[in-house]
Amino acid sequence: MLLDLLGDAAVIAISAYLFGRNKFIMRCVYDPLQPKHFVTLVAIFASLSVIGTYHGIPVEDALANTRLVGTLIGGIMGGPVVGGTVGIISG
Repeated sequence: MLLDLLGDAAVIAISAYLFGRNKFIMRCVYDPLQPKHFVTLVAIFASLSVIGTYHGIPVEDALANTRLVGTLIGGIMGGPVVGGTVGIISG
């Protein structure tokens, strides 16, 4: 179970890293409050969080997932406004 969760978190982290290597995404990170940049960052990190939600692992009638990883990376790269919006979207 732990290895499955670590694998999901690694996929999300690698995706975020590869997005971070893109020049347009770096411009979005430097100025996240511009509407176009804001929407781009929220769309990327919300999709990563939703993917983390759907790749959950059932554990004793509960679902362990990695939804928080996409939200945290969005908050770190885009600031509290982006991270908060991603958190609201991802649930």
